[in-house]
Amino acid sequence: MNNRFARKVNEARKRNQKLFCAYLTLGFPNLSTTERLILALEEAGVDLIELGFPFSDPLADGPMIQFASGEAIKRGVRFEDLFNLVKRLRKKGSQIPIFLFSYLNPVMHFGISRAFHHLRQSGFDGLIIPDLPPEEGGALERESKRLGLSLVYLAAPTTGRKRLAQIAKHSTCFIYYVSLCGVTGARIKLPSDLIRRLRQL
Repeated sequence: MNNRFARKVNEARKRNQKLFCAYLTLGFPNLSTTERLILALEEAGVDLIELGFPFSDPLADGPMIQFASGEAIKRGVRFEDLFNLVKRLRKKGSQIPIFLFSYLNPVMHFGISRAFHHLRQSGFDGLIIPDLPPEEGGALERESKRLGLSLVYLAAPTTGRKRLAQIAKHSTCFIYYVSLCGVTGARIKLPSDLIRRLRQL
């Protein structure tokens, strides 16, 4: 794998450094602000952008992301806006790795091959699809490998050791570890066994 993020991961490993990822919902509060925020985050030293495509029926998004997605959907954000926005960023010289965070339905609706082609052409580096299990990811894995895009799977506190190994085998560049049960959002504290589980993974 040789994309912007893969190179950044290799550099961080050599230096024993951690990486910081920021999440933004595409089109919230509007598309132009999303674009400006990505440039500002890159300037501030953020290592990776998760660009979330707004979805009406999320599985694990908490109140804040649900609100942002709802507002973006009201403004008519389309799948094509992902490609156009990242293409503009790359033309401006942005080199920050960008991953699409999307549920599977919008990708399937747009067409897997078509979506992956546009993601590659516009300058994305990979995808995170939270409701895609490895058993169902064959077609997407083939497309991502063919086009040099990273495909990231999720693991959870409830994931058993055998399945963790399967996820690790199929996920490229990194594994998205969901550190707690429930929906996303602010917490007063993290689980006491988080470090142990991360070491196990």
